[in-house]
Amino acid sequence: NSDHTVFIPSKTIEIFTLNKNNGKIEKRNLQYGWRLIGGNTIIVKLRNGFEISATPEHKFIVSRDMESVDVEAKDLRIGDRIVCPRKVDNRLNFKIRTEILNKLAGKNFYVNLKTELYNSTKLKILSYGIVNLSKELDLSVKPKSFYHGLWQNRTNLDDLLKLSKLFGYDLEKLYGQIDCIFYRNGKQRGHNSLKIKLPENFENFFYTAGLLFGDGSERKFIVGKKELENNFINLCKDLGMNVKAKQWKNKTPEIATNLTFVHLLNALFEYPLRKKAHNIKISDFLFRSENKYIAQFLKGYFDTDGSVEESRRAITISSASKQMIDDLHLLLLRFGCLSIKEIDNTISISGFSDLNFDKNIGFNVEHKLQRLKNLVERVSGGLVCDTVKVGNQVMIANEKFLAYDELAFIEVKSLEQSYEEVVYDFTIPETHNFIAEGMFIHNTAFTD
Repeated sequence: NSDHTVFIPSKTIEIFTLNKNNGKIEKRNLQYGWRLIGGNTIIVKLRNGFEISATPEHKFIVSRDMESVDVEAKDLRIGDRIVCPRKVDNRLNFKIRTEILNKLAGKNFYVNLKTELYNSTKLKILSYGIVNLSKELDLSVKPKSFYHGLWQNRTNLDDLLKLSKLFGYDLEKLYGQIDCIFYRNGKQRGHNSLKIKLPENFENFFYTAGLLFGDGSERKFIVGKKELENNFINLCKDLGMNVKAKQWKNKTPEIATNLTFVHLLNALFEYPLRKKAHNIKISDFLFRSENKYIAQFLKGYFDTDGSVEESRRAITISSASKQMIDDLHLLLLRFGCLSIKEIDNTISISGFSDLNFDKNIGFNVEHKLQRLKNLVERVSGGLVCDTVKVGNQVMIANEKFLAYDELAFIEVKSLEQSYEEVVYDFTIPETHNFIAEGMFIHNTAFTD
């Protein structure tokens, strides 16, 4: 009706929710999604930087004397402790080769197939008829251009995926039969960029992407740390790129890659082609990847832009991109790192989260690795993310608190009046709560 729209998922969508009976984070299927007429809202800000705008009647899960209670936004008080996830184990059925091919097919990439598959595919195409294929599959180029490309073993990747569906090719296997890939400006009269191999060592590939998010500039990697120079050169060799560092007078050494590689990063990681510093963010592809690959991306990013500040007993990283900091704030939860978002676009990781960073992400840069080792040897709980309140007493959480491994209890820092034209909600059966912007919030009374 005019007040709300209800969305019924066409496929299973799993949502993280808190089982208040045992204090465990579980996955439940989303039953409904709601789009509601908005109005006055309250912006709830927590001490670690989590922030959400909610209607006054929307309930938050609040810890009071170690009991989880539902409190409407209008009844929240400064100092209330909102229940938040400390770690979110997001395991998806992620076929990385298929995902890469589908992402790249959205850009103007061309491929050369390995000989055996090329010959068999060419025979199938000629047997089917190029004109028939062009009409049936809506190929990206005219039949004559497709014919010339076919004889040169040059096929638009999007066209290849359409052919694969027609011929019954498995994309996971097709990935390994692509000899090389290249980016092309334009279609019939385009210019080919240099060819590279598709990544096979995905952990190295994600680490390389992380390095460029930190010290990349368009096609170049700026070698701010000498020990990363050989690492980056060897990682490029994995992709068939022969690169070397160039030293210009009075400038930091740099390693130039090529246009195909940069567009590959853009397609997968949304790596900005220009004005990188202000526009980086965590792409959907990266968010949905396996933790072992994300960890390598983060390691590369922290190797370049991260610091270990022993005086603050914290691991920190800053970015000119607010979106990157917001995304990173949530992504780190995958590794049990409940971080603090500072006012100067900085993320700081301290307390028990340092242990999880050391265990699950870490550094390759030697001096940072040594500082991290010194830091974790002296770890004690952080005041913002590692404490609980019982009565008037605030104490560091420890093994006595059974929910500590999965939950944190973060203080409300501020409550501000606001307004939203439209608001959204979920209906989750049984538990009736979900994670939004790092906090557990309840279904509204309207959707229960």
